[in-house]
Amino acid sequence: MRKQTLGRTCAIALILPFLWNVSPGMAQDMDRLDEQLRTSPRQDVSSGQRNEADLLLNLGSQAQSRGDLNQAIDLWLQALVLYDRLNADDGMALAYKYLGIVYTQLGRYDAAENALRRHLAITRDERNFSAQVYALNNLGVVLLEMNNLRGAEASFAEALTIARSIRDQEGEGLSISNLGLVAIAQQNYSTAIAYFEQALDYRRRMRDRAGQANTLNNLGDAYRGLGEIDKALAEYRLARWYAQEVGDLPNQFRALRGLAEGYARGRRWSPAFKALDEWVLLARTTGNLAQQMRALHLYAQYHTGLGIWQRAGEFYQSAIAVARQLGDETSEAILLNEYSQVVYGFPFGLPRMP
Repeated sequence: MRKQTLGRTCAIALILPFLWNVSPGMAQDMDRLDEQLRTSPRQDVSSGQRNEADLLLNLGSQAQSRGDLNQAIDLWLQALVLYDRLNADDGMALAYKYLGIVYTQLGRYDAAENALRRHLAITRDERNFSAQVYALNNLGVVLLEMNNLRGAEASFAEALTIARSIRDQEGEGLSISNLGLVAIAQQNYSTAIAYFEQALDYRRRMRDRAGQANTLNNLGDAYRGLGEIDKALAEYRLARWYAQEVGDLPNQFRALRGLAEGYARGRRWSPAFKALDEWVLLARTTGNLAQQMRALHLYAQYHTGLGIWQRAGEFYQSAIAVARQLGDETSEAILLNEYSQVVYGFPFGLPRMP
């Protein structure tokens, strides 16, 4: 059984929003890069091998969408070998890109940085300035997760400069939004809000619903940082609506998490549990086991904090069962430890209630 390193995300779920889903700065780029698969392969490429590599890449994306991240990595690594053999830079760029995204989700930041720097190098070799904007943003997100705030800010700033030079308004909006993430990490929430409002203006002009959902979620996080919970909840509700409009699952999950945590911080348990119910239902209907586990885990923690031991135990059992389906031994161990404390009535070490 492979081990997913999601323990850190479970431990800090109420603090950092970035690790449970595709990182905010990365989410918009997946569809854009998929377009590269439709370009004609080089003349010296075997069409059969190219088709096999493209199939592996797509199968990896399907595994990632249902939360099976280790299988996604295996498939993309196989695709990468074929692309390298075929000297297919476009396919290699995609494989490195996707690997960087999933390594980030798993907290394997050194591997993520390596993969994304390789992707960036290919875009620079090809002088593909549009692709560089998104490569730099994705690299910046990883550096941000590694707490390299200076490196992240430099990466986002370079992306913004390139986006403006080629008049890529979508890239400008993304880069500005990500600069807001740096401001949040520095706890400069008012500065972050100013960045996000500017980014939102770009994304409205572009009619970029997914981008708006992402930025609205970021605004929600910034308002939560300021302790302005009602404003945060308003942003999360709007983010969920935009995400639903375009079928943007990562931002739907993120908005539902924000709503659950925001309502819980105000001890408004009925809407908090309603948001959690919607989170679990969305995860089940889309076959996303990882999101299902995380929602059930938060449900269990809230019931534990409220002293509703029996229900807390039931939610822990459900979350543990999902972790076993995923083969996620690290999360399973965390859940079992917390569950045992609930069973024996000694919930020491559990996260504090909002």
